[in-house]
Amino acid sequence: MPAAQAERESGPSDETPDASLSHEEYNNSYSLAAHSNGESHSRTSRAASPDGGSLFAGQYLGPASPYNFLRRAWQRFERDDFKADFVGAASEDLNPTESIFSYGDRNVPKPDRRVEGFRLPDRSSTALLTSQYFDLAMPTYRFLHAGTVRRWLEDYHRQESSPDQALLLPVQQAIVCMVLATARLFHADSNGVMRPDQQSWEDSERLFEVAQAKLRAERGKARLESVQARLVSCLHLLHTHRPNEAWYKFGTTVQLCMALGIHRAATLGPPAHHDPVNRECRRRTFWAASTLDTYLSAMLGRPPMIHLDDIDQRLPEAIDDEDLSSSDGATPERPVRDSVIKAAILHAQIERIVKKASREQYSAQRKTSREKLEAATSLNAETAAWRASLPVVLSGAIHPSSLIPTFRRQITVLQLAHAHALMLINRPSLLLDTGQVDLKEAQVDACISAAKSTLDTILAAGLGTHIFQVFWYTQFVGFNALSIVYVWLMQRKQGRLPETQGIEEDELLQLAESVQKDLIEASRTNAPSLRYSIVLEELHQEVQRMNSKPPQRLSHLSTILETHSGGPSQPSPNPMGVEEIVESVEAGAEDPLMEALARDFPLDPDLWLALDSFPFSDLGQIE
Repeated sequence: MPAAQAERESGPSDETPDASLSHEEYNNSYSLAAHSNGESHSRTSRAASPDGGSLFAGQYLGPASPYNFLRRAWQRFERDDFKADFVGAASEDLNPTESIFSYGDRNVPKPDRRVEGFRLPDRSSTALLTSQYFDLAMPTYRFLHAGTVRRWLEDYHRQESSPDQALLLPVQQAIVCMVLATARLFHADSNGVMRPDQQSWEDSERLFEVAQAKLRAERGKARLESVQARLVSCLHLLHTHRPNEAWYKFGTTVQLCMALGIHRAATLGPPAHHDPVNRECRRRTFWAASTLDTYLSAMLGRPPMIHLDDIDQRLPEAIDDEDLSSSDGATPERPVRDSVIKAAILHAQIERIVKKASREQYSAQRKTSREKLEAATSLNAETAAWRASLPVVLSGAIHPSSLIPTFRRQITVLQLAHAHALMLINRPSLLLDTGQVDLKEAQVDACISAAKSTLDTILAAGLGTHIFQVFWYTQFVGFNALSIVYVWLMQRKQGRLPETQGIEEDELLQLAESVQKDLIEASRTNAPSLRYSIVLEELHQEVQRMNSKPPQRLSHLSTILETHSGGPSQPSPNPMGVEEIVESVEAGAEDPLMEALARDFPLDPDLWLALDSFPFSDLGQIE
């Protein structure tokens, strides 16, 4: 029995870790010389290119390659019209003017008005902006105490009226400015939160610059507020499409956090640490930083800075700001009601699951198929337990129209966080070769169902016409969902995955196209999301290309190789070598051999890692 046929009947081994093949291994794997003695070698799960110039992350980049669409996407991005909004867009500029810490970010125009002589807007405007910050802008990153910020705001106004009064430290002034800067991006009207206009962007940027000037003036010992000011600055940078600058600033934020011991449960320390407001803010700040660390790591394709093994900080208590005082903690006489802080705690809990899933998938140590399936099974159980713990108000059981805006925003964020966790945990199974078919298919079903749920949530939130532009997290999760849908459709077209019950492929494709259209429209000036759009367009075109092909699939490359070599038992007088096959593929020859080779190049398991980091990477090596 030929080896290829034996593989199809017995299934691939679950004990062999994935590993890239060298040029020699590639030739051995696809050796056509074996056909002269009647042998056929089974295909490998991954194959390297015989041409070093056609490599991306060690992968073949001919027309048959699963990485080819990434190369096309990068070539499109390299065009001038896709580079205009980026800092340092000209990659060969010998005299760059921008900092290395913001290279590749959106080029945000500096405010016309100078930072010197800055004064806050009037009291009514700042009060409204502060309310918008806590009600709309930060549904789950709730590490600032509302009462404290409002007191600082009033002191800031008083200090401006009486310059000789030094009521606030520079870092406290910076936090006030960052709250106002963030809220200025969230323009609200009777219909909800709307896209910020040009004036909003300019006002927000000036407040941001004022805050950064205050932080540069910070002197003496670091404080909790030093971490909070920089953490809210990182989030603002993400809202305004500057992920690289956010990443580097976040590094300093984490260092300050560790230096102050915020990552540890405080058993001893200054009396201020035992103040209920300070204690809860320390906990909230750390877990907000840990949550952001997880998503920044996944989004940028870089290792996390916070490791669960190094921390023992407790989760915050579900005590809302108005129920938290410096004297005795919670106010007992208030009636029990749904907690706004609960969503932040739940987000931190599922973030820990996501962090573990990321560690499993991004580890340099190769895992066997069995180990991958077992890890996903365990993490799925944790995610299900998290889902069962949701309070009714955040579970989606109550119609959103019956809830206050804060709870509506929190439900959307938690739904996306839950779906993202399921997608991240289960997506390796879409590309996995394993004999454990039932378990693999269950995980594939969970993944594609979560992707569809994400797209439904985005459409239901009306983000196509609302403030999608500054919702960096929604864009990131939406990109993940769309890429999973397109890869799943490609795998289905190739006959590598069975149908998923309750999923109609045509309807799913239409849903994906609708969300993709909204993403493109809402992020037209967003440099990182322009990259999202380009990658998704190339993936979409790949799906469309496959849909235009006849549905039949050749059983295996060996079938065509046997045809070209005169059959398994009869040597061909002019057998084709590997180099000739590759040249045929590179030339785009429309013949059965090329089509079979295209179908026989399985999508690499590392495709997800490439997709995660591609929109924010410098991929000049694939030119």
